[in-house]
Amino acid sequence: MLLNAVLCVWNEEDVIAATVRHAFAQGCSNVFIVDNASEDGTVPAAVEAGAVLAASFGSKYFNEDLKVTYLNEVVRRWNAQHTPEQVWWLFADADEFPALDCGLRLVDFLDQLDPAVRGVQGHLYNHWPTHQPYLAAGRHPADFMPLCDGAGGGKLPLLRYDSGHPHLWSIGGAHDVVTHGGVVPVVQNALHIHHFPHRKPETTFARLKKLVFRNDDGTSRTDWHDNFLKQVGANVSQYNSRHAELTQLYSSHLGQALLCASLPYDFKRLVRWYDAYDDAAFAAQPLEQSLCKAVYYFFLEEYDIALCRFNDALDVCDDAETRLRIMVKMAECLAHSSAEEARVLLMPLVRQGSPAVNAYISTCCEYILAGNCAPEVQRDSTATARIGVCQSVFPEGVAQGYAAMAAEIAGNFRIFPS
Repeated sequence: MLLNAVLCVWNEEDVIAATVRHAFAQGCSNVFIVDNASEDGTVPAAVEAGAVLAASFGSKYFNEDLKVTYLNEVVRRWNAQHTPEQVWWLFADADEFPALDCGLRLVDFLDQLDPAVRGVQGHLYNHWPTHQPYLAAGRHPADFMPLCDGAGGGKLPLLRYDSGHPHLWSIGGAHDVVTHGGVVPVVQNALHIHHFPHRKPETTFARLKKLVFRNDDGTSRTDWHDNFLKQVGANVSQYNSRHAELTQLYSSHLGQALLCASLPYDFKRLVRWYDAYDDAAFAAQPLEQSLCKAVYYFFLEEYDIALCRFNDALDVCDDAETRLRIMVKMAECLAHSSAEEARVLLMPLVRQGSPAVNAYISTCCEYILAGNCAPEVQRDSTATARIGVCQSVFPEGVAQGYAAMAAEIAGNFRIFPS
């Protein structure tokens, strides 16, 4: 089973090494990047992690059609040069980490699919920045931002290309595919696409400025989006509105929410490419560093270590609501070794906190109040494989337009290694 990945990058120095290593950990044989004129260390970081720079291009503003053309041309050109009978390609943004919740690597899942299947679909899980350090170079961002919701849209990031068949054009950020009118069998709802658009505040706000601030000629990278908003009748300042949203996001005490939350995915079985129990120090304040490690070990189900780290956090925490939530989590840790100790700790906390804390205790900690040990976690070792179909409704002119653009940029690609 052959699996490659292709990513378009733009000023992603903080996360790209993790994205590339994640792709290799999922079984990719090659990871190619297309760089849209990054001004930071994105390309060196990606190459050091093992990626190959396939092409570079500049643009005054974000050009979705141009980006799509570059990504598809990387796939088409590599396939033409290497002529495999079949090859799967993973299309991903630099802040996306597609995975299977059962712990299987993508390549192993693809290997067991019905031979008729030529695509795998999934849904975005948007992760939220809950506490410093938010991420560390080369590690899975979920280690630092485990909290997420599944409100994102569906995507089709995995496509199989077969010798003798027309090229499948992945378009719209891998949300759709041009099938040339043919019917393509697709596994639906199989992937969790972990999405990390909000990282360290200084990086996130700097990217916002680069997106919306005007160039000398008056254009900006978001002109395409401003034009769209004008078409639908919206009248907003992209910078001011987004800046306000981000400011609210980073000041909304999401760290407290994480302490009384259940995750909609299996944190322990995320595919990592390093020792999952690495207890390295991260640059953060003592409270946030302790909380970062505590929730990390809690969701890894290393409850004895998590209990120690929660206790460290309790020693330096002076916020009453956060202290209460920490003690609830400590009771959950104790429930895996001593039901009575867990109950003694939790009972005085009932109805002392916010409605959210009380609701969490009632919903998730009833077994502790009843004097029982924590229930054993039941895990499914299989992945969803419900097969549907994808059939492009785009006119043939769409593919012809991409082909014309591909001819214009033909000289901008590097030679693939044999």
